[in-house]
Amino acid sequence: MQKQVGDILSSVTIVRHVSAPSKVQAQLGLEAEHTASEQVLHWELNAVYTAPGARRRGLGRKVIEAAVKEARGAADSEGKPCLITVLVKKNNTAARILYERAGFQALGGVDGDDALRLFLWTARST
Repeated sequence: MQKQVGDILSSVTIVRHVSAPSKVQAQLGLEAEHTASEQVLHWELNAVYTAPGARRRGLGRKVIEAAVKEARGAADSEGKPCLITVLVKKNNTAARILYERAGFQALGGVDGDDALRLFLWTARST
């Protein structure tokens, strides 16, 4: 049982996948670089939310930074490269700007959808 203390103003869900989909790796040109023994850790940001009354305070940026730090830390501890992706509706300019300021780059549209896939790539630590 969990107890909520105060109001939740901003949140993010981050999901770790077994590996990056081959289509995404191909779009990024990663398939040839990374063999099965050096699996790319793929994380997907999902459900980034900030309550309407709490927006424009930097909370969304902070939860994204925390999620990126968590994903990169896991990749570093396993000695693997890290790919973080997020889907954003093409008409959601505010979200796209938020992710781009966090270092994400556009990868392209998603087949049959009005979403854009953004990515953040971190090579394996040496």
